[in-house]
Amino acid sequence: MLFTTAYPQLIAGSQKLFLDLIIELPPSIQAIVVLTQDGIVADFLRKAGVHCIVVPPPPALDIYGKKILQYSIFKLIKVFFWDYLKYSFQLVKLLKKEEIDLIFCNDPRSVILWGLAKKIQSTPMVSQVHTENAIGSFFWNIFQSIPNQFTAVSEAVKKQLNQKNQKNTKVIYPYPIIEKLSHKEAVSPWINYHKKKGYTIIMCFSSLMPMKGLHHLLDAMNEMKVLNAQYMVLCFGSILDDFKEYVDYLYQKRDEYNLDNITFVDWVERPLDYMQLADIVLLPSIQKEELKIKNSLYQIKSSEGFPLVVLEAMALGKVIIASNLAGTPEQINDEVNGFLIPPSNAHAIQEKLALLIQQKELVKKIQEEAKKDKKSTYSKEKYIQQYIEILHK
Repeated sequence: MLFTTAYPQLIAGSQKLFLDLIIELPPSIQAIVVLTQDGIVADFLRKAGVHCIVVPPPPALDIYGKKILQYSIFKLIKVFFWDYLKYSFQLVKLLKKEEIDLIFCNDPRSVILWGLAKKIQSTPMVSQVHTENAIGSFFWNIFQSIPNQFTAVSEAVKKQLNQKNQKNTKVIYPYPIIEKLSHKEAVSPWINYHKKKGYTIIMCFSSLMPMKGLHHLLDAMNEMKVLNAQYMVLCFGSILDDFKEYVDYLYQKRDEYNLDNITFVDWVERPLDYMQLADIVLLPSIQKEELKIKNSLYQIKSSEGFPLVVLEAMALGKVIIASNLAGTPEQINDEVNGFLIPPSNAHAIQEKLALLIQQKELVKKIQEEAKKDKKSTYSKEKYIQQYIEILHK
């Protein structure tokens, strides 16, 4: 069987689950992984003994940040005939050579890259669907027309598919990836110092991109200046090349508001080591919004599906505040084991944070509910077994 993902430089979130699934497959399933580039994913899999092949696509296909969505019809036609057809025949040769019985795709991008080769070779395809539709109706409809079967990370994501595909989609819930944590005192003396001083520690874990809604967090913190309380906010996240203008916007906004209690931290290799020090974890993702920065207009759409950060925060007994979108209502029982807030609503963020900063007993109550055992619903063993059943069909 052939497994493929179009993101060869990412080991986090749903991609980490996908890679762990490949490594945990039984001997009855022989896995070959095909990637568009060498990088950390290929290194990770090869180290685990998985056979990896790199088939680089032409530059016009090997782009990220949804730039291809900005192509004109003329350019799309040109790319199809000059690049996509040529690449597809390379993939057909590979399917024949490796005698592939099934293609398993981790994302819509890889489905579209492999779509024509799959059709030519009549090879069955299964695709995971991790997020709400963030690629526009044209490409979303193409994506839906290709696989023979889908899996979805939540009921909300499943409903993004058309009626025909919903009937052929199985919801398989992800699981929190909780590895052995470092000793709290060794992680960050600076954070531990503030905890001992009675500070409420608030953390965000996401790439610094518009759809994660961190600009609304800054607006909320500006509102919270009137609150006489000790708290600090740390945002852990990668800075992607396509969103450097947005990151500059965040820094400028922070300086404009004179917020000295929020720190942006580059992504760390072991984020849960830091999350264990948090009191509150925040996910202020956006559903749909227009954001103007200088001369750029960002059309922002949700890229959430079933955020693992919610499961991870709850597994560590943290209070989670998350935007009410995609699969978050399937994870959070509002005001019982966490809080749901309207997307793009700085005032709602401010209200919840102020409430929790001022009511320590409420924080303890929510934390106790959050960390109750959920292994019957979210477990690695259940996740892998469900996929093995699909792959054996």
